[in-house]
Amino acid sequence: MNAKIIIVCFILLHISSATLAQAFSSNDFLYLATGTPSEAIDWNNRGDSLFEQGRYDQAIQAYDEALRVDPNYETARDNQVRALTAKGNSLLDQSKYDQAIQAYDEALRLDPNHKSAWNNKGNALFNQRKYDQAIQAYDEALRLDPNYALAANNRILALNIRLQPIVHYEERFSLVPKFSYKLSATTDKVKLLFTNGNDYYDAKSYDKAIISYNKAIEEGGDIPEIWYNLGNAFYKYGEYKTAITAYNNAIGSDENGFVTSKSEENKCNALRALNQRC
Repeated sequence: MNAKIIIVCFILLHISSATLAQAFSSNDFLYLATGTPSEAIDWNNRGDSLFEQGRYDQAIQAYDEALRVDPNYETARDNQVRALTAKGNSLLDQSKYDQAIQAYDEALRLDPNHKSAWNNKGNALFNQRKYDQAIQAYDEALRLDPNYALAANNRILALNIRLQPIVHYEERFSLVPKFSYKLSATTDKVKLLFTNGNDYYDAKSYDKAIISYNKAIEEGGDIPEIWYNLGNAFYKYGEYKTAITAYNNAIGSDENGFVTSKSEENKCNALRALNQRC
């Protein structure tokens, strides 16, 4: 019996490093050193359930446990970034800007290429009136995605406010009025943001209207009515080029023709304001 044990030990000791590396890189042997597959998956699934309930702190803790069991569990790491970003968004909505920035920074530490986290960090800094830092955050988002319209719009707004804290523009052309009716086929949050944007617009707080419309689009409200109203807000703010971009997006997403003619008319007004031909 002792001789057999000695022989087995001798064989195990002489397994080559390449063989061990191959074994530990396979799915069957990955958890020899890190735990069991089911334990990591269970923690991840628990995190998903908590995330769906909006319990972001607990979800983050669950994903932490999944990564403790298996540090190479990419799904859990991606979910952790998602939960941290969602936590930041929730804090941003509560005007808890410092805490929101901390959550975004933690998400970006794990995934520096998360464009939404960069954009929303910029929004938190914007609301703290830290316009230079906000612009830097928007720049990072645009470096990752040069076509990221929300970050581009936010950057322009921050840049304008930084350069011209008080802006008064002459109304040179009359705009077709904004849409005020209730939106259909979208979420309650998008409807609320759209309504808030309209209220700010009516109060001539065009910078806040722009933020609300942008948030509505980011929350899934990529619909022509919101793009159209965003164009009007940018026009009123004197940012005619960005208004034209918004009107183009309204026209491009308008499958039923609700806002196309109005968008084209206001786009012409913006072009004339830039001394360009319509």
